[in-house]
Parts: sequence; C-alpha cells; structure tokens
Amino acid sequence: MTIKPQVAGRCIFCNGFKMSKEHVWSDFLTKRGLIPHQENHTFQQIGLRDATSSNPIIVAPPPRTKPGPLAQTKIRNVCVSCNTGWMQGMVGAVVPIVEPLVRSEAIRLDGNQQSNLANWIAISTIMAEFTDVRTAGIPKDDRVFLMNERRPPDNWTILIGRYSGTAWSPIRYRHHGLDVAASKSFDIAKSNADVSDRQQVSTSVLGGLTIHVMSSTSKGLVSAFRNSLPTEMACIHPFVAEINWQLQPNIDDTRLLDIADSFRDAVIHITRNKLWYTP
Repeated sequence: MTIKPQVAGRCIFCNGFKMSKEHVWSDFLTKRGLIPHQENHTFQQIGLRDATSSNPIIVAPPPRTKPGPLAQTKIRNVCVSCNTGWMQGMVGAVVPIVEPLVRSEAIRLDGNQQSNLANWIAISTIMAEFTDVRTAGIPKDDRVFLMNERRPPDNWTILIGRYSGTAWSPIRYRHHGLDVAASKSFDIAKSNADVSDRQQVSTSVLGGLTIHVMSSTSKGLVSAFRNSLPTEMACIHPFVAEINWQLQPNIDDTRLLDIADSFRDAVIHITRNKLWYTP
C-alpha cells in the first residue's frame, strides 16, 4: 500500500525531487521474520467533536479493513538521495539492536545503541504521520533537524518497553496529532500552549517491543510529559542510563492502552481543541 504525498514530488526532509517509496517500518522486520506477513490490516479514524464543550464527543466509526500488511506500508514522500543516503545508514545501524528487542531476547543497550535506536524510531514516527496527514503534528523543522544533526530534536521524548499482551500483536500503531494553530475554536487564554504549537504522541508495538514517542513545539507540554513517564518504560531519548532489557517490566494490554491514551486525554483537557487521532 502506497500513501500519496502531502506535497507532490518534494521530499519531506530536504525538499528535493526524484522521489522514492519508503517503508513506514523498515522492511527488514518482515524479511527477517520478526513481523509475520499479513494479508490486510484494520484502520480506524477517530475524531473529537465539539471540543469547546466540557464534555467533548468522541466519534468512533467502525474499523475498516485495508489490503496489505501494516508493516509494509510505504509512502512516496522521500527522495532517492535521502532514502539511500543518511536514512539507509540509520536503518542499517539498528538492525542488530531491534531484532532481540522484537523477539524479547536478552540485550543490554548502551548509550550509542540507544542513540541508533532513537534515530530509527524518529524516522518511522515521521513516516507514519504521512499515512494520515490530518493527524500530523511534527513540524518540518523537526524533520530537517533529524536530517542535518543525525539525531531527534531535543523536544522529542522516546520510550521503549517490553510488550506481553496479545491485542496489539504482532504489530499495531496508534497516533494522536494536534495542530493548535489549525483550530479557530482554540482559547489561548485557557491553555499553556502557544498559538503555533504542534504536538503528537505515537505508540507502536512490534512483536515484543513497545515504542512510545512524544514531540511538541511547546516546552511546557514536553516538560509535563517527561514529569509523568510510565515507570514500565525506559527513556532512550534523551539518554538516561544503560538498559538491561531482561529486567524491564512487562506491559500488558490494559496498561498499554492507558499509556497510549493518557497524554491525548491531557492535551484535550489543556487545549479544548479539535483533535484527530488514529488508533
């Protein structure tokens, strides 16, 4: 499955031409048998209506089945130069790190390994947003920073944890994206956010690996998120400490749903803004 580009023919990183298709999640996951092949996947677009009221209405239409595996979803928003250059280098560096994490095998992650893993997760998080551009909350400046500095921006927080449930297996993605400036109903006087703030929270499961990513142009929201990190997850960006994967607590389905939705609910409360998100 290929997603149409947001701006036809221009790379979302360097603004260049000569486009190519790029996987949301790198194809080594299926080539190495880490994620089994699937004939189709489900998609559900959930919306928040009447967000200025004290009791916003969440509209959840029935999930739709789409052909093709989620792990093999591609977008045509990246140029050949980026795809076969710095992006390919980041993907190649992470393969021996991701495999034991997905298989729930023993591994210790030092600072360099965590940095490589965070780079790969940042690329995939950006790619995934373009499967539904209405939910995009990552500004172009963040994409350019990743390309130029070869690391996620400082306003990103990337967490990993061990998944032990079944509902999200073998792969699932949930995304909450918010562009404050896009809403005419936004009341800046009742929020800590700036009128131009954009933020997103993405939660993914790849086999036994849970990934939780938050980014925001609001320093206040970044600080609030980092002050309430789930204790079951380890922070790899910014770097905190070496990780012994076998000692990480398991995250079951109930707890994962709490983690995936907690910051979305906080953002709704803070901004009372129109919000679209994808489970």
